[in-house]
Amino acid sequence: MLLVFGSSLFIYKASFAQQTKALYMNSKEFLTNTPAYTTEGAGAVKRISTDKLFLGSEVTVTADKKQSFSKNNVYGYRNKNNENFRFYNNEAYKIVDTEGFFMYSRVIKKQEGKLRTEKTEYFFSTTADGSLMPLTASALKNSFRDNKKFHDYLDLRFDNTSQLSAYDTHNNTYTVKHLYKITADAVR
Repeated sequence: MLLVFGSSLFIYKASFAQQTKALYMNSKEFLTNTPAYTTEGAGAVKRISTDKLFLGSEVTVTADKKQSFSKNNVYGYRNKNNENFRFYNNEAYKIVDTEGFFMYSRVIKKQEGKLRTEKTEYFFSTTADGSLMPLTASALKNSFRDNKKFHDYLDLRFDNTSQLSAYDTHNNTYTVKHLYKITADAVR
C-alpha cells in the first residue's frame, strides 16, 4: 500500500505472515502436496514472504532464523486462499489446472496513456516443471504433435487465442482442457 502525505512518501508493507501458507522447493513437493515449509501444523515456520515489491527475486522463510532463497531455486507457493502459484523467471503464475497439462494465469498490468488496465493472460506447460508457453493454438499443437485429433478440435472450436481460456461450466473445466482429455484418451 502506498501512502502519500504532503510531499513525503511513505510505503506501508502489509503483513505477509498469513498470506503465504506453504512453500514448495520443487515440483515433486507440489505434486505430492508436501511443501518444504508451511505456516500451519507441526514444524510450522513463523512466516513465508513472497512479496515481489520488496524482495524482488527472493523468497524469505522465517523460523528461528531468517532464510532467503532465490525464486529460481523455488518451485512455488500456496497462498491464504489455497491457490497455488509457480515461479518461472522470477514471476509468480497462478496454477489454474493440472489435469493432462498444466495451465497457468497471470494478471498483467499495463499503463496506456492515463488509463491503467489489467488483463489476465494464460500459459501452459506439458509437465509440472516444464517451460511455460503462451496458451495459443500453435503452441499447443507444437507441444502435442502426436495428438492430431486435438489439433483438429483446436481448429474447429477456437477462432482466436482468447477463447482458449474459456471455462466450460457443463464439464466443470476449461474447454481446451476438456478437448485435450477426450482426445488424449482416444490416442492411448
